[in-house]
Amino acid sequence: MKSKIILVILLLSVLLGIGKKITGTMFSEAEMNDAQPTADKGSDTIVDSGAADTSLSIEAPIVWMPSEASEPSEASVADEMPMVETDEMATVIISKAASKIKSPMVETDEMATAEVEFKIDEIDKTLYSQMLGKSFKENDVIQVEALRILTLTYYGFDESAHIGQLVVNQEVAEEVLEIFKVLYEKKYPIEKINLVDEYNADDDLSMADNNTSGFNFRVVSGSEHLSRHSYGMAIDINPVQNPYVTSKGVFPADGESYLDRSLKKKGMIDEEDLCYKLFTEKGWTWGGHFKSVKDYQHFQKAFKDDELNFKQ
Repeated sequence: MKSKIILVILLLSVLLGIGKKITGTMFSEAEMNDAQPTADKGSDTIVDSGAADTSLSIEAPIVWMPSEASEPSEASVADEMPMVETDEMATVIISKAASKIKSPMVETDEMATAEVEFKIDEIDKTLYSQMLGKSFKENDVIQVEALRILTLTYYGFDESAHIGQLVVNQEVAEEVLEIFKVLYEKKYPIEKINLVDEYNADDDLSMADNNTSGFNFRVVSGSEHLSRHSYGMAIDINPVQNPYVTSKGVFPADGESYLDRSLKKKGMIDEEDLCYKLFTEKGWTWGGHFKSVKDYQHFQKAFKDDELNFKQ
């Protein structure tokens, strides 16, 4: 009896074992069929459209089949397709960068083309008519033919490029232009450069507006002597920061704040200053060295030939 029971148990075990194998095989085949890509999915399977036998099957791409483990992470997907993601990322990054960043070279080129100008011209009839009765007066000392108008670019107190005009004697026109070129290149601050005629040739108004100016047919303040400005051989630069100081007062009045010449403020001229060095290197005299007065804004130059006929 015991032997029969044992035999039945063994038969049942064998039968159960075979059924499990059959069931497991059927499940695996169904799982494989579900996982295998078909022609109408067509996302990652490469098919040769020119193949004659369309019934040719492709082995299941085990490499990309999901495993029994967890779903692949975004990082692993990126590792599988580095070129696609890198190209997209590069496109996005470059696009965003281009929209926010401007090339400094392009801006420099544009500034050089559109804003920077340095030239020397004769006084034409239009300008002469504007100057007559203001900065230029009929006289026996100098004629308008001896003057030149400089168009130049300067670096303003607002840290931007500006175009200004300055009238000087033809004898110093080239060197003055060169000086202002260097001042601009070195970003030396000058608040403004206007023809003094815009102030009706009133030197006090021009100084009060902190205007840098050149030629103006006038006498030295408080005297009957012609100023070097009358010959176009003097230039006043940043008058507020570099006032004219006499026993009668400080001109312009706002220059009071700059009487302490040990201060290092924007636009102030001293012996260590670039403006001072450029002018004095070319033989100009600085008004800060005058003994009876101090004219910190003022540079002047003597003529090469004291007998020069200014009526030429």
